[in-house]
Order: sequence, then structure tokens, then C-alpha cells
Amino acid sequence: MVAAFVRSAPGRRAARALLYSGPVVGACWGTTLVVSHAWTWPVPAGPRLAFGLTLLAVVTGLAVAATGSRSYRRTRIAAAAGLGLIALDTAVLAAVALVAPPFAWPMALAIPASLTRITVTARFMPRLLAS
Repeated sequence: MVAAFVRSAPGRRAARALLYSGPVVGACWGTTLVVSHAWTWPVPAGPRLAFGLTLLAVVTGLAVAATGSRSYRRTRIAAAAGLGLIALDTAVLAAVALVAPPFAWPMALAIPASLTRITVTARFMPRLLAS
């Protein structure tokens, strides 16, 4: 009975949806970074490391929340991971606006993908924070 309740938990469903969207949005940004030669952008090593570590923490949190089948508490991790994901998408959009060279064609896909994911994640947040 508990397992059925956990399987339908909002955190678990949200975590799975965000994990499924990750590779698509990541591929859009990866292509953008390669095409616009991101390794030449004037971004210090500290923020780059912080971004990578935060991304790792968010993916780990989403994976833990998505795979929880017996513990409702594990599904609640999705709320923190969702907030982290909103912060990451906002940070990458700000970085592109502030330090990126002129518009590159993959940005036409990456920017709307991040904005859509921010919107979807923000819509999940009230249910995640209330559970």
C-alpha cells in the first residue's frame, strides 16, 4: 500500500519529468556552447566549477526522488532539486546574455528550452513544497 502511494507522489512524477527533459535541454546547450566556442568566454574557473557541481547535485537529487519506491521522504528531494534546476537555467541564461558572443543558431533552441523548463518546474513547485 505504501509503495502505491509513493509511486503516485508528486515529487516522484516531477523528478521523472525533469530527468526526461534533461538530455534534450542539455544537448541544446551543449551544441550552443560548442558552436559559440564557450571555452573562449571570459568566465572564471570558480563559477564554472560551481555550475558543474550544482548540476551534479541537481541530477543526483532528481534521480534519488525519481527512483524512490518505498520512501515518501525520498520523493520530497525533488523540491530542492527543482529549485536548483531553476537556478541553473537562470544562471546559464544570464551567462549567455552577459558574456556570450553574438547570437549563434543553436541558441534559438537552447534559450526557449531553458525558459520552458523554468516555467514547467515553477508550475510543479507549489505541489512539491506542499507535500
